[in-house]
Amino acid sequence: MYNKAYRIYRKTIGVETLQGACTLHSTGVVFQRQGKMEAAMEKFNEALAIQRRVGGGEHHDVATSLLNIAVCKNMMGDPQGAVALLREAEGINRKWGSSDGNAQNVAAFLAILEGELSGSG
Repeated sequence: MYNKAYRIYRKTIGVETLQGACTLHSTGVVFQRQGKMEAAMEKFNEALAIQRRVGGGEHHDVATSLLNIAVCKNMMGDPQGAVALLREAEGINRKWGSSDGNAQNVAAFLAILEGELSGSG
């Protein structure tokens, strides 16, 4: 059912929009919650590519996608990769002075992973 709905959405709205990226991102969240990390990463990366093309590399949605990709990477055993993405997301949030829930989640997750990687967590 999802594939049919997504085809209709793509035909009506298009994919190369921030709304299309949001749909891909939301699909990634569903896969992530189901424990399907590879499928989630695929959707998050598709969304991220569109967000960067359409909204620019420092769009707030980019930081959100980077956070979710970082979560997947960490769950798949790549905490160093997750840290690199979180640092990028943190830079975007800092540039815009963002202190919303996403920015707080990025900062908290980054602190946890850096602590674990340094052996103090």
